[in-house]
Amino acid sequence: MTPRHVSLRSLLESHRPTTSEEARHLAFILDLLAEKATAFDRTEYQPGHITASAFVIHPRRSAAALVNHRKIGRWLQPGGHVEPDDSDIESAARREVSEEIGIADLASLGVADVDVHLFPQRGDQPQHLHLDVRLGFVAGSERLIEGEGSEGVRWATFAEMQDMEESLARPARRLEAMDAAGTLRPH
Repeated sequence: MTPRHVSLRSLLESHRPTTSEEARHLAFILDLLAEKATAFDRTEYQPGHITASAFVIHPRRSAAALVNHRKIGRWLQPGGHVEPDDSDIESAARREVSEEIGIADLASLGVADVDVHLFPQRGDQPQHLHLDVRLGFVAGSERLIEGEGSEGVRWATFAEMQDMEESLARPARRLEAMDAAGTLRPH
């Protein structure tokens, strides 16, 4: 097991899922970490690989940043592949946030959610799973800058996110329930 495997395993073992679906996702990710030395490799297609994303909360804690993802045409949280130079899942998520929405000043909230979803076939890449570890951050700035790979960025209120797909609504419920100190609590 690599140091990234050990670090992520430790982080995930302290995470408390909010739904039975998220609990299944967490168990699946932990199993893959134990079984695959290549779990972070973006060319690991059987069954897939670990990705890092972030729910970046507005400084007033009223909304989260979403990116209109050019490749799949949906509003999603910033995120993507874990690169070889990323020391851990948090550094990967922070890099993705900086690249996609231009915010580097982030206060970490820890794991906000975990999700396993199907990524469609594209070019020579077969359909595969993204095992997404989703960290929460509070932004130090409300200014969003559209990065490469997106067709728009915006702040979406937690209420708006409740009306979106469950993979966005579930973490929105958790993030909206943060206490005043920014501690994530089970919903």
